[in-house]
Amino acid sequence: MPDGHAFVVLASNFGAERPPSWWVNLQASPDAVVEWRGRRVRVRARELHGDERASMIERAVAYNKQWRSYAATLHRHLPVVRLERV
Repeated sequence: MPDGHAFVVLASNFGAERPPSWWVNLQASPDAVVEWRGRRVRVRARELHGDERASMIERAVAYNKQWRSYAATLHRHLPVVRLERV
C-alpha cells in the first residue's frame, strides 16, 4: 500500500501461521528494492509498533479488504512493515 513516499506491507503470508520468507529476509537485512510503476525504488524496512502499527492496520484493511481477514484470523503476531525510501 502506498503511504506518502513510502510503502506499507503486512507480513501475513496469506494467513499462514509461518511468516513470509520476504519478512524473514528483511529482518536479517532491511535494505531492499521495490518495483513501482516501472521504476526500481531503494527502500529500508521498519516494523511498526504500538499506536503507529494500530493506526496503519486500520488504514491497510480499508485499502485492501482481504487484509481484514488475515488480521482477524492470524494466531501469530502480524508484522506491519513500512518500506521507507532511501
